[in-house]
Amino acid sequence: MRAVFRLLIIGWLVHSACATSLAAASSLAEPAPLTLSIGISAETANNLPEDLLEKTISSISADLPETSIKIITLSERELHQKISGREVELFISSAEFFRQNKMQGVRDIAALISKQAPDPNHVDGSVILVDTQRVGLQHLEQLNGKTLLVNPAFGSSYLHYLFGEDESPKIGRIVEKRTSIPQLIDALLLGQADALVLPACKLEELAEISALNTSRLRVLDSKQYPQLHCFNSTSLYPGTTIAITPAAPSGIIRPITSAVLAMTPTSNGLLWSVASNYSRIDALLKKLDLDENAELRRWSLPRLWNEYLSWFIVAILSLLGLCLHSFVVSYLVRHRTQELSDALNRQRELEMETRSASTRLEKLQRIGIINQMGSIFAHEIRQPLSAIGCFAYSLRRLIERRGSRQDMLEAIEAIEKETDRSEAIVERIRTYVREHKRRLKSCPWDILIDDAIASFKTSSRIPIPVRWINKTDGRVLTDPFEMELVIVNLLRNSAQAQSSIDQPEIQLDLTQKEPSLCLVITDNGPKLPKEALQELVGNFGSGKPQGFGMGLMVVQSIIESQNGTMTLSSSRLGGLAVTIELPEVTDESLD
Repeated sequence: MRAVFRLLIIGWLVHSACATSLAAASSLAEPAPLTLSIGISAETANNLPEDLLEKTISSISADLPETSIKIITLSERELHQKISGREVELFISSAEFFRQNKMQGVRDIAALISKQAPDPNHVDGSVILVDTQRVGLQHLEQLNGKTLLVNPAFGSSYLHYLFGEDESPKIGRIVEKRTSIPQLIDALLLGQADALVLPACKLEELAEISALNTSRLRVLDSKQYPQLHCFNSTSLYPGTTIAITPAAPSGIIRPITSAVLAMTPTSNGLLWSVASNYSRIDALLKKLDLDENAELRRWSLPRLWNEYLSWFIVAILSLLGLCLHSFVVSYLVRHRTQELSDALNRQRELEMETRSASTRLEKLQRIGIINQMGSIFAHEIRQPLSAIGCFAYSLRRLIERRGSRQDMLEAIEAIEKETDRSEAIVERIRTYVREHKRRLKSCPWDILIDDAIASFKTSSRIPIPVRWINKTDGRVLTDPFEMELVIVNLLRNSAQAQSSIDQPEIQLDLTQKEPSLCLVITDNGPKLPKEALQELVGNFGSGKPQGFGMGLMVVQSIIESQNGTMTLSSSRLGGLAVTIELPEVTDESLD
């Protein structure tokens, strides 16, 4: 019992699941639309018999009784736009047009066949007719450079079939005439064209309903196919096709397909079947560059712009970025080059100022040395000259008393004469040195010292910091150039004394000490031994082994000539301290 109960339960569950699935499937099926739009290409409409079209529409209406059918005849371009815009659910066209719209998602449901072409894969072709009196036209390749006569109302497919052959001709000219087939034949026989191109089986269909004189016509390069019972000059392809578009609801596809395929033949044997092989027409369209991918192979500026807009934007932005980067780099390079050029020019200017300052200081120092040496020379040489004169005078008196020889007297006279001459020269030097006028004027000493510091820094090869400890205002009566020589010389001596110090420094202390201004220059050079300091203080000699001892002497001479004093002592920093005192002047004292 339990087993039977289980089987009943399982059966009920399976039945429920099946019922649910069927209900869901029926609910998912889209209902038939109220209006069914069927698009027909104008070329196809011109070549389809009216009874076939009416019978097809009637069959579809019978299976969709609640749907009204709307027939729209359009050019192939307009029909393509309707398919792209999902404005038609069904369309009838050539197989060529159907395959050109594969990318739109269309699907074929039927292909036209006839009693002459019962195979739906081999229905359409082209027949090429020539005048039998024309010589030299036996094969397709012999149409190179010739004139073809066509009727564009038959469509373009049958002309494309001609160019799809392996050895397709290069036609010279195509003449189009929208007229009947008999009139086209007359134009061919009158020599208006070299060959006439018609759709396959058109000639046979016309011959069945009316008498047609074809005695002067010959089929060029006639081909025989078991699937086609008509004259033909090209390969065979599927014919007129009915296709469903993505706009068609799924609920109408099966009824439409059933209605079309269930139709009985028309009076002239036309009916719908299913084509299974469109490969030949696909190859033809690709060869003619008319397939669904033709637009993808054709490059144009609008297409490039539309498809690669983002890449164009990236490329343009990258190019702009590169241009901006190049501009910025160029600007930075120019700016840096200008800075280096300016720095080099400043360095050259500083070098020139250094050489100029050094030359000026050396010149001033040489002048001071010459003045000092002139004073020393005039003072020292006068004593031996005076002694020579005294000795010569004594010797002369001695010779005169003893009555000596006249030639000796003459020699002594010559000595006396040259001694007097030397004395005159020395006196002249002393007079020059004594009468040398210095251009003394009232100057602010602190500013004068700052100028000297600037000259020192400019001419110094070793950068040593110079720091003020105290600085006061005050004016002194001095020669600015000589005072600058004094300060620079003392600063340079301090710098040279600190050449072996890791952190050299020079300090200046300018204070007021009634009635004078007192300047103290100190450095932190090595501490001088007591003997060396006494030598400097006593004789103002040089502290350098290779020095001549003239620097401090010149400095002292200049300071003393300006009513000042200079003293040397040990610095509290360890080196030497030089103290200079000059009388302070005011406007009243100058008056």
